[in-house]
Amino acid sequence: MKHLPDVTPRTSGSGPANVRTLLLSAAMVSFLGLAGGLYVVPTLYCAGHRGCRDVGKCSYDAWMMECRVMTDGDCRRSRPCRDTGRCSAVGNVCAVTSAADCDASDRCAPGQCDMVDGACWFRDAYCRAQDACEGRGECTGEPYGCGAHSNEDCRRSAWCATRGWCTFDATHPLRCKVGGDADCRHTEGCVDFGWCGRGEDAACAATTDDMCRGSTSCRKDGACFARQGRCIARDEDDCRASTDCRDKGACGLTGETCVPVQETQ
Repeated sequence: MKHLPDVTPRTSGSGPANVRTLLLSAAMVSFLGLAGGLYVVPTLYCAGHRGCRDVGKCSYDAWMMECRVMTDGDCRRSRPCRDTGRCSAVGNVCAVTSAADCDASDRCAPGQCDMVDGACWFRDAYCRAQDACEGRGECTGEPYGCGAHSNEDCRRSAWCATRGWCTFDATHPLRCKVGGDADCRHTEGCVDFGWCGRGEDAACAATTDDMCRGSTSCRKDGACFARQGRCIARDEDDCRASTDCRDKGACGLTGETCVPVQETQ
């Protein structure tokens, strides 16, 4: 009768020693599996914790036994990246390191911002193309926006042309203000209404009679004298000298305003 070959695995050494080796191997496998589980669990915890969303602490540092910022990916899934462009991990914090970080934020469209001193600044060219530059002098880039930063910015604005807000002041709420009479002299209000000086309330106003006499309002309406920052008609002689008297019959005076004579009767 033919016997089949013995295919039972053979091991070297005595039986008890072999058993101990197998048990040690099994124990090592179990420990590694447990350790892996212990690592995976806190990693999942960190990724779902508010610290991941708020500051990028999305990775588990087994050595420090805490959630920390460890990769750029941690930062890119956090609010600081979306809000302020802090999308790169630097020394366990999220920071802005390039214009690409700014482009990844919600505040800056691609090509709109540069990285300056660790923050995303709007480019001057972008700011100067905005309505706020023409309107309020907000023509220079700053962190996450545009603002007035010089007399030149203020003088670009419609506020300078119409209100005399031509002087830069970093402490002023709007940054542009009436710095003196010179800011008012070129305004439309100076030409039309005699508001050619800086008044007590820091706005352009009629501060002298000469300012009123040189205005359109004096010639047209008879308002040739300054009172409390505006030009008024003082008597009927002012009214009779006006073009409105000639063209509209506004030759009488009511209060401080020239009106048609019949309205004074």
